[in-house]
Amino acid sequence: MRYRLLRQIPTNRGRSVYLAETPSGDRVLVKRAHTEAWAADLRDQARHFMVMGELLGERSIYPAVLEHSDDSLVLPFYEHGSLDELSRGPSRCIVRVLTRDALSHVFMIAGFRPPADSPLPQVARDYLAHAARARLGRLDRAVSGPEGCDWSRTSAAGQPPRIHEIEESVAWIRDEAFLARSCELGPTRLVPAAHGDFGLNNVMLAEKPAAGARLVFIDTRGIWCDGYPWWDPIMDLATVIAFHCRIEPALARAGELPGDMADAAARLREADILRLITGDAAFVAWAGSDEHWRKRLEVEIAIRLLGNIGVQLTTAPRNPGLRAAVVLGLYVRQARRVVGLLNGHG
Repeated sequence: MRYRLLRQIPTNRGRSVYLAETPSGDRVLVKRAHTEAWAADLRDQARHFMVMGELLGERSIYPAVLEHSDDSLVLPFYEHGSLDELSRGPSRCIVRVLTRDALSHVFMIAGFRPPADSPLPQVARDYLAHAARARLGRLDRAVSGPEGCDWSRTSAAGQPPRIHEIEESVAWIRDEAFLARSCELGPTRLVPAAHGDFGLNNVMLAEKPAAGARLVFIDTRGIWCDGYPWWDPIMDLATVIAFHCRIEPALARAGELPGDMADAAARLREADILRLITGDAAFVAWAGSDEHWRKRLEVEIAIRLLGNIGVQLTTAPRNPGLRAAVVLGLYVRQARRVVGLLNGHG
């Protein structure tokens, strides 16, 4: 199908997203990858939407895949925007209700059992350690390049080079014996991946904002095995806290995002999100068999923050060094909390 491209939507380097129009006048999103890594990501997204849509049937929360290829994906365009955009306005009550609904879907889907139900015991046992090492590897690659190396060797006036702060704050990951303690907090099993990258910017409104409006999950992730994507739903909770409650407000205050991403009346704080989810029936049912979820949440927030430092350095559309420095500060504070937690747990 041919599409008339209307405008480009800003996104990270290595990919492009366009608002486009079909010959019949319908508006769609055309996502294109310019690297093999992003192309693989688009293929996995298309697969996720189709596989999980079939599993959930009428309860599906995923978009229709209108077209996909090795390096492109076409989805419906949702004119009412995302929960993240809604949170920049004054409608705090509606944002609370819809965010609760979205989080409830995450834990409801965690309770589904695919036909190829596999507990993935080895992957579950090493889940936290694997996730931490993967994000550290991303940062190591980012600071090994010329620009990243220069960034890591400098810092604010009167402060030691950032590389020292980085190495001190990731020591808990490089120390295998210490990192092994995190495995004791890990999930006993993985479950179907409801999302895998649960930022409110990845939760779209399929209807006008109102209580009970239909939501759609986009930009999903998962660990593929036996034909299904698997995940820890607590990582999705960690993601929304790391991005919506910490990274976005901090970048806004640094002048790197619109100011309403920090101080809008409708924007939810960390305590708000925790109150919403701990009062949800689907979460309560899940947490009853997950005694370490609260401690694991702290570890997974650190993992998400760590991973975003490398993302800012390599794919941020502007000022990557400044943005990475902001996120590094957030990560360092969270890493200290994690070290204290693991010391106490061990």
